[in-house]
Amino acid sequence: MKKVIVSSGGAAADEFPCAPSEQTVAAQPARAFPVKSRRRKRLSRFLLSLSAAIARVDTADIDRQLDFWLGKLARFIEVDRIALWEFVEVEQKVRCWFSWAGPAASEAGPGVSSDTFSWLIQKFSRGRTVVWQRIPDDIPRVAEAERTWAASVGAKSFMGIPRRSESRIWVLNFTTCARYASWRPGRVRRLQLVGEVVLGAILRQRAEQSQRRRDENDRALRRAMPDTVFVCTREGVYLEYFCGNAADLLATPHAYLGRRVEEVLGFEIATKLRAAFEKASRDDACVCLEYAVNQHGEPRHYEVRVARRADGAFLCLERDVTEFRQAQAEIGRLCSELIHFERVHLMGHLTASLAHQLMQPITAILSNAEAGFRVLDAKVRDDEALRAILQDVQVCSHNAADVIRGVTDLLHKQPRPSERVSLNRIVQDVIDVMRSDLILRQVGLVTQLSQQDTEVLGDAVRLQQVVLNLFLNALDAMKERDSQQRTLVVTTTTRETEVELRVCDRGTGIDPRYLQEMFKPFFTTKTTGMGMGLHICSEIVRTHGGRMSAQNNRESPGLTVLCVLPLA
Repeated sequence: MKKVIVSSGGAAADEFPCAPSEQTVAAQPARAFPVKSRRRKRLSRFLLSLSAAIARVDTADIDRQLDFWLGKLARFIEVDRIALWEFVEVEQKVRCWFSWAGPAASEAGPGVSSDTFSWLIQKFSRGRTVVWQRIPDDIPRVAEAERTWAASVGAKSFMGIPRRSESRIWVLNFTTCARYASWRPGRVRRLQLVGEVVLGAILRQRAEQSQRRRDENDRALRRAMPDTVFVCTREGVYLEYFCGNAADLLATPHAYLGRRVEEVLGFEIATKLRAAFEKASRDDACVCLEYAVNQHGEPRHYEVRVARRADGAFLCLERDVTEFRQAQAEIGRLCSELIHFERVHLMGHLTASLAHQLMQPITAILSNAEAGFRVLDAKVRDDEALRAILQDVQVCSHNAADVIRGVTDLLHKQPRPSERVSLNRIVQDVIDVMRSDLILRQVGLVTQLSQQDTEVLGDAVRLQQVVLNLFLNALDAMKERDSQQRTLVVTTTTRETEVELRVCDRGTGIDPRYLQEMFKPFFTTKTTGMGMGLHICSEIVRTHGGRMSAQNNRESPGLTVLCVLPLA
């Protein structure tokens, strides 16, 4: 049972129950306002009217009604101020949420602060009603801050009635400034009921305002959200939907609500949704799936996220990802174009080498043709010599054709299907293409190819592009070095599940800060470079399930580029 604290004479407060016996009431000293039976009945009728009016009032009109009725109450019980304080325990702050003041208190502000009310807050936190009938005599000596506050507002009597609501304490307090008040237990009980009514109205107003704000936020969120939300039963029946624009739906709302998924989206999509329902229910997780439907003769792609609600229904968040999928396809096409452009760019670097490669078999064919004519012009016909000449012409023709075929394959625009290819074979093919370039640039070549299986699953032409690009970068890095120091070391190493390619040059290396940046687009250390070669190589390796990195050589100048691919 709540207690009422009555302080007198500056001594510690005496406590007694809120519902004291008649003997206790009679024992209280009669002061300014003796309470007679008729006046008690008038007060009771007034409080009933106040309670009924505030209970019926609309929340939008609560502030005006509280001001009206609390003003009437103040005049009826002859107090100069009625205020409603809100104490937030977590924030340790006190706010004056509502205040009515009569003429005698018009110049005195509420003076609300947590420091001012430290003693009062301690009592209110325990649910105690605090009564000071004569100020400052009734204020305990330990409540010095409260004594100062009371003097600043000119208070002669004070009563505070607390009520707790969650993490807040609401205090309805009454202050007289013109005369001393006699706060008898019966009046205290009745005013405690007023506190209950006022707090109930305030909480009802706050709850409705909070719900109204949530509803407005939900409506704004639904208008701004590009997604459509459906609610389905476990059996796949549409219960409700939320959509910013119903025109975005595949069909009109009545075509959804109350109907099964099979009737709206077809059996195949319904099967996927039901499987998602089962998984979301079993794992208590969000399940994602995609499906495509024809809308106005065009395919539309949708991404759906399914989650189970507490009532057993399922929320289906549906998003149209058609434009995203189209953008992905366009990005893929542009990447393919870029890769092909880089490949043509590489072949431009090899023009002199390829010309030299082709000049060798063509020169040999021409020499053999002249030798054949000499054999035919001879008086004694030598069939064996003529056969050897023709065989040599045949070999040289095949060599020239192989060179041209390799260039044609490398310039082929469309990607080829993945197949098992030997990384050693790819390295050897690139070395054959680069052999003349190595000679022209006076670069020594050292190869250390693995004797174990180096087969990977992928596109041989694109992997050739990667190796070719690494070779050309290494040659460019060594062009300023003396010819005796130009050495290219190519190594393949087979591990348990991977094969590693190392291309090591004897150039100048690279600033360690740029080792991670060099595989990003448009990064280059060359004055004429585009900065796309290594980026394209890293993307090709990534699509083959591998990775690329680089490091400066430890024991010699230069850079080593590593390419790791999974074994087939």
